[in-house]
Amino acid sequence: MKNLHGEAQDPPQHPKLTRDEHFAIKLFRGFTEINACIERLKDCETYISRFPFKGTRVSRAAYLQHVVETHLHELYILRERLMAYAIHIRRLYRRDTNAAVVAEITSLLEQYVSTAFASFTSVRGSHVHQSRYANDDIERLELIAILQHGQDKQFGNAIRILGRTAISETQTKLKEQAKKWNSTVAKVLEEYFKVLLQLVFTSDAKSFRYPGAKP
Repeated sequence: MKNLHGEAQDPPQHPKLTRDEHFAIKLFRGFTEINACIERLKDCETYISRFPFKGTRVSRAAYLQHVVETHLHELYILRERLMAYAIHIRRLYRRDTNAAVVAEITSLLEQYVSTAFASFTSVRGSHVHQSRYANDDIERLELIAILQHGQDKQFGNAIRILGRTAISETQTKLKEQAKKWNSTVAKVLEEYFKVLLQLVFTSDAKSFRYPGAKP
């Protein structure tokens, strides 16, 4: 390896990882993606409360539709990440003395996640493969937006007043829905990691439980 002047130099020395650090890298591979999904789900609550596209062709109805569909998509991604992480843990301990127990528990975790997210994935699946996600309040906003462009100015003004009320009501309902969805996810995550942590940490929770090779 040479420096900028063409002189030979030794390659940089990387500090040797400890056993804990090496195992932690393997253990937390995938966890960061789960955490990223959780953050995106929380972001959706904020997105619903804000409309950053005033003065553009993007309508409030279209924006809210997009946010809800994004929320459903992130729920689906989180489901896939959780199931993949259970498989990842199972593989880490495949040579462990308790490999059979780990395999059984992680398989049960996959089933638990699949069942817990069933209602979300059903809605998301219908949206992707059959028709767009439908919400009565969002559709009402779309109708109001169309009616505002009529030739009757008095009627148009009345519709705009109605529209402001409808927007406020719809945002409140959708934000409550987002919070409810995220609250459900939080409970699933609590149970999921409560079980998983018992597999990867010692009983006193002070250190990792390293996979022990079968005799």
